[in-house]
Amino acid sequence: MCGPDAQALLEKEWQSYQQGTYGLCTKTASACDIAVKEAMIAKIKYLCQQVDDGLLSRFILNDLAQAVDMLDRVSAAFAPHERPHSSRHRYIDAIRANYLTPENRV
Repeated sequence: MCGPDAQALLEKEWQSYQQGTYGLCTKTASACDIAVKEAMIAKIKYLCQQVDDGLLSRFILNDLAQAVDMLDRVSAAFAPHERPHSSRHRYIDAIRANYLTPENRV
């Protein structure tokens, strides 16, 4: 399940966590929240690509909404001046605004 690319990513992320910078983007800085954050960002990117490729369905949008909600639960709020450049803005606020609007629902 964990190939060489995944292993390299995990090692890189672990180094960031040990240096104390990584957990700043999650509510608790726990390993679990960090893992959820990374997994949900990857899932959100994948699902948005599916929609962008024309594979719009209620199942994809439902999965996307669930992934965004889960990411929202573990992500830090960010200060107002940080928010426009944050992962919260890119993967929660912008995704809700661009993909999860009522008119986009199937």
